[in-house]
Order: sequence, then structure tokens, then C-alpha cells
Amino acid sequence: TKADFEHYEISNFAKPGHGSNHNSNYWRGVPYLGVGPSAHSFNGQSRQWNVRSNAAYVKSLSENRILFEQEETNRFNSLNEFLMTRLRTNRGICEKEFLEYGNASEWSTILRSAQTYLDSKHLVLEAESLKSTLEGWLISDRMISDLFILDER
Repeated sequence: TKADFEHYEISNFAKPGHGSNHNSNYWRGVPYLGVGPSAHSFNGQSRQWNVRSNAAYVKSLSENRILFEQEETNRFNSLNEFLMTRLRTNRGICEKEFLEYGNASEWSTILRSAQTYLDSKHLVLEAESLKSTLEGWLISDRMISDLFILDER
């Protein structure tokens, strides 16, 4: 930051306005297509990843097929992924955007769960957004997992 780089994501710095568009799409939940061995894809409802082995990948292409594994997402996975990826960025979680994934009761639950981290200054709530501080990023795995919404079914 002393060299005028913006700390825009937990493990990324860039000059202002020059952050990674590619990675930012992952953090915003934008669908993407991965091509090649070990490449990952996301269509909004499911993820798939191609076989890691170059030889197996090439062989499958020669047989007009692609070897991959796939997982379906559900509402809670999507909600928690939104929470996790947004808290890794300097934008944090905007309440209005959260409500596109979750509901007001879940937002209230997150704020209650966040109170300890707000008190310890690992999180801040400003302009209707919940954001990690630099100190919060240092404990982000623990902090974010404590904020996850559980599927009580």
C-alpha cells in the first residue's frame, strides 16, 4: 500500500483500477468455462472440473468425450460461497447484494454471528456493507466459517 497498490482481495494487490477482471469474475459468481486438463467451469448451478492428467484428457478428446467430475450447488452452498468470496475482497458484503442470495433473517443471523468480530475490529460495518479489516483477513478462514449459514433441514 505504501507503493500505491490497492489491497483489493485477501491475496492480491494492484494499482487502482487495474485489479484482475478474471479473478473478480470468480468472486462475483459469474459463469465461466474452463478448457484443458484440470480446468474448472461454472454455469451458475453446477461446477465441473476436467481430469488432471494430460494424457487422459487428450485420449478422451480423441474419443469425442471429456472426462470430468461435476457437483451441483444448492442455495446454502451458493449463499455461503457468496459470503466467503465477498469477505475476501475489500468490497465486502453489501446487504442489498446479499439479499439477492439470501433473506433478511439470514442477513440478521450473519450480523449477530459477526458481532464478536465487529467488536474485535476484524470486521467493520460501513455503508450497509460488512467488510474484513486487514486484521480480519489474517484470520479469515476461521471468521468466515463462523459466519456461514447452516442448512438446518
